Amino acid sequence: MKSERFAGPILLLLLTVLIPSVGVMWMMREAVRNERAATGQRLREAYQVQLKTAGQNIQRKWQTEIDQLSNSVDSDKPALAFANIVKAEFVDSVLVFGEQGLLYPAVADSSQVERQTDPNWRQAERMEFQ
Repeated sequence: MKSERFAGPILLLLLTVLIPSVGVMWMMREAVRNERAATGQRLREAYQVQLKTAGQNIQRKWQTEIDQLSNSVDSDKPALAFANIVKAEFVDSVLVFGEQGLLYPAVADSSQVERQTDPNWRQAERMEFQ
């Protein structure tokens, strides 16, 4: 009997302690989650600015290099421009275009290649695609 008499107040005491504790824990969890989201947003904004700046720097550098290469092509013969560009070790290879199209390396005439090709080689090519 005595234990039944104290059960109601003990339950009420437990509820008055547990309900606010659960509420505080929930609010702390939400605060931490919101703080993480805000920190992530600030980092994204900071890195986005750095990324944009880096992209602009790279774009300017390439544009400068392309302008320099274009000027060397305009003033020299195509073969000499090709050699100078590759010797500068800026690029491994380059195609030199002008107003008429591809200037260097010259496109081989397919009829000349056919005439210069060994008959055995032509037979091997035919067999390859059969």
